[in-house]
Amino acid sequence: MLAGKSAKVWKYELLASGGWPGDFVLLRTSEFKAANLADAKSILAGVVTNIKARGSVKPNAIRLIDPDGDEIWRALITGPRPAVRRPANTGRHPRLLAHRKGWHY
Repeated sequence: MLAGKSAKVWKYELLASGGWPGDFVLLRTSEFKAANLADAKSILAGVVTNIKARGSVKPNAIRLIDPDGDEIWRALITGPRPAVRRPANTGRHPRLLAHRKGWHY
C-alpha cells in the first residue's frame, strides 16, 4: 500500500463470471490505496498471482473500481493448465512417435 496525500482509496472485486457479460457472482471485495491507475493495476497484478480461493466456486475475473465508484477495468483470471505428458523431441512428428510407442491421441 502507498502512503501519502496523493493516494486514494480504490477497490477490487473478485468475480465468478458466467457466459454473459452481466452474469457474475461477487466472491470478495477489498479496498487499497493507490496514487493512480498504473499503481492500482500494479497492485492488482500481485493480488491475482496470490489468490487463495476457498470453496467450490473459484474466481475467474477481477474488476477495478476507481475512487469515484466506477468500474474502470476488468480482466479474466486464467488458472494453471493441467500438466500433459509430452514425448521427447525426436525430430519426428508427434503422431508418428505416438504410433510407434502405442500411445493414442
